[in-house]
This record gives sequence, structure tokens and C-alpha cells, in this order.
Amino acid sequence: MDKNIEISVKLKTRHMYEFQMRHYYLSAQGVLAVLFSVAVFVYYLISHKTNDQMTNLLLIFGALLFTVIYPFHMWQRSIQLVKLSPVLSKALNYTFTSEGILISQDNDDVLFPWEDIKKVIETRRLLLVYSSPKNGYILPKSQYKEQCDSIKTMIKREVDDEVCKLKLREN
Repeated sequence: MDKNIEISVKLKTRHMYEFQMRHYYLSAQGVLAVLFSVAVFVYYLISHKTNDQMTNLLLIFGALLFTVIYPFHMWQRSIQLVKLSPVLSKALNYTFTSEGILISQDNDDVLFPWEDIKKVIETRRLLLVYSSPKNGYILPKSQYKEQCDSIKTMIKREVDDEVCKLKLREN
């Protein structure tokens, strides 16, 4: 049995933004939104000479909506979430144990049992541990480089393979 692994994580705006972008744009809704913007842009290119100015402006807006405007909105929302949330504005302490993940901040502790994990995903910069289809714990790898492999090994061992999408290094 492994010993407990403790890390402290302070979320930054870029971590929240990456989580939100990944969650939205890899969903069916996000893919359809981008396809809509691309289709509107293609229609604009084909028909802009025959359209009136107002129609062209609406088409340009539609083309930019999910490719520029919504990502900018997500960045603004990420700033608000990280800075204004009492939980996210301070560091969270995670202790990985044989029972689950103990999450603590100030004097509050919550044990997140391994069997309650819905999904685990690894990106280049983040480890995402989902507690529900839309909510999860964001663990920026840069803040616990030395323990990253140990944490991934523990998660891989404790969480069902169907929900755990981690890349383990083969030595």
C-alpha cells in the first residue's frame, strides 16, 4: 500500500479557461457551435457581394460568435470564477489516500471516495478529476511535478479503467 500523497494547488485563470474550453468545445454542443460558425462564414464568403450591409454584418457576427466572441466570454468568466469564488481564490490541499482524495481548505475537509469519480482526463498541462459530468477538480501539473507520476499511478490503480484516461509512462 502506498503512502499518502499531498499536494497544494492554486488555480489560475488560464487553468479554469483551459478546463472550460475543453469541456465546451469537445462536447456535441461545442462541435455543433463551431460547425455553425464555419458554415455561416462559408455562406458569407459565397454571398457577401449580393447581400446588403446589415446581412453581411449579421453573417460576420455569426461566424465570429463561437470562434472568437464565446472564447473571449469564457476568458472573462474564468477571471471572475477564480478571483471572486471564495473556494477558488485560495489554494486547495489534496491528499491522495487509499480511501480517496481528501480535499481541504482552511478548516474544512471533504473526502472524495475513489468510487465517486466519474471521469479522469489528462491534458498536457492539467489532470482533471470529474465529480459529475460537468464539474471537476482541476489539478495543474506544473504545481506538483515531482508527485505527478505517483498520483497518476495511484489514480490508475484505484479508479475503474473505463473512467480513467491517464497516460502512464512506461519505464
